[in-house]
Parts: sequence; C-alpha cells; structure tokens
Amino acid sequence: MQIIPFGQYKTNNYHLKKLLTILILLLSNNMIAQVNHHYTDLPKCTGYVNDFEKLFDDNQRRDLTSIITNFEKETSSEIAVVTVGSIGQYTDFLIYSIDLASFWGIGKKDKNNGLLILVSKNLRKVRISTGRGTEKILNDEICKMVIDTKMIPEFKAGNYYQGVKNGLLNLIEYLKNPPF
Repeated sequence: MQIIPFGQYKTNNYHLKKLLTILILLLSNNMIAQVNHHYTDLPKCTGYVNDFEKLFDDNQRRDLTSIITNFEKETSSEIAVVTVGSIGQYTDFLIYSIDLASFWGIGKKDKNNGLLILVSKNLRKVRISTGRGTEKILNDEICKMVIDTKMIPEFKAGNYYQGVKNGLLNLIEYLKNPPF
C-alpha cells in the first residue's frame, strides 16, 4: 500500500461533491430528527392559559383568558400563558420556550405577533418569548424589567397568579402604547 502525503492527493470533483452531499444530508436528517424528537416532548395547547403545573384556580384561569381574549380582539396579537413543572428532555428553558411558541404557532403568521409567558414554579424559571413582530416593541430589556419588577416579587411571595397577571397587564400596556 502506498501512502500519499496529505495535500498531494488530487480528488475527483464528482466523488468529493457526492461525499459532501451525503454528509450534508446525514447531518440535516439528524438535526430534523432532533427537532422533531423535541417537538414530541411538548404539551398540546389547551387554550390561551395552559396551566399544566396547576398554579391557578378556575376563576384565575378565566380572568387571564378574558384579558388575553379582549386584547386579541382589539389588536390581533396572540398571547399564551403556560405553566410547566418540567421541560422534559430539554436542557435549556429558553430553547424550550422558543420551540413551544413555534410548535403552537402563537401569533398571526403574516404579523408574527405572538407572545408566550412561560412559568415554572418547580424549576424556578420564567421566560417571555416574543414573535418577530412583537419583539420590535417588547425587546429583551423590557421583558427582563417586567419579569424582575412585576412578576418575581409576587412569585417570591407565593402569588403566582398575581405575578402572571401583573406581567401580562404590563406587557399589554407596552404593546398598546410603545415607549418610542
């Protein structure tokens, strides 16, 4: 067997292109399988308020749903409030929230005006995820401020409903009256 030093071997472009194509297909199929696998771990949407962690009573769920429904009628923006006890096989709460919002299709496609408020008492995490249209108003700085000043203080006192409601109303106020 003859060993050819690296750099001196000239490849046939056809075989190299074929090998690269196969490699790209294998990698993309693997990525699609990973995405689809995660999507199968996501819960099914049950409405505007999806209280999988059972943090709210019936009256509280109805109140939050009413606020969101009225806002959607007024603006066409869609909001989902979700509570979860775990994120399944996900390791990142941010990625989970983005995948959940995408999987559920929150927001109108042509406007990308969705908003997801994700809370986990068990994991001690909260995340606000916005659609591309919504993030023009609700940037990361505003979302962090709403979480830190309107939601977390109530969560620390054990008032998850009030924290979510405070955050929801504050976010709606920003969407109705942008600060710029």
